[in-house]
Amino acid sequence: MMATAPFNKIRMCVFPKRYIYGNETEPWMYPFKREGEINDFSQPNYEFFQNFDRRVEQLMEMGIEADVILFHPYDAWGYSKMGEEMNKKYVRYMIARISAYRNVWWSLANEWDVPEIKDTWNMKVVNQGIVKPGIFKYTTVLPYTALRIYSAKSN
Repeated sequence: MMATAPFNKIRMCVFPKRYIYGNETEPWMYPFKREGEINDFSQPNYEFFQNFDRRVEQLMEMGIEADVILFHPYDAWGYSKMGEEMNKKYVRYMIARISAYRNVWWSLANEWDVPEIKDTWNMKVVNQGIVKPGIFKYTTVLPYTALRIYSAKSN
């Protein structure tokens, strides 16, 4: 059982992952309305996000930190190509949904130093002031990566 496991933090992606050496299946549910191969990023799938909230809360009840990864490059469904405006909306949406949980650690992206991610997600979101110290009013921890990225803008 996780509550008695010898660890106290789990890394979890919001978006489904696909990669050749691990997972090549379709997700059980999509984060946005989807018909066939087409996503409607303007319509969150509330059931998906409510399930995500429940998982974060369950981890909190067990004393386990949830290291929430907002973006990653292992995508087959279009989430890594939502566009700058939707990326901003998505980050704000996630902040509004789960920042009150005391066990949340924020990671803008897994593999953040991959050029495509660094140029598209992390730096643009941070440089435009979407993510900055103080926006996570109820969260006590920001990972080193997020702080390092923010500091790069300040220099």
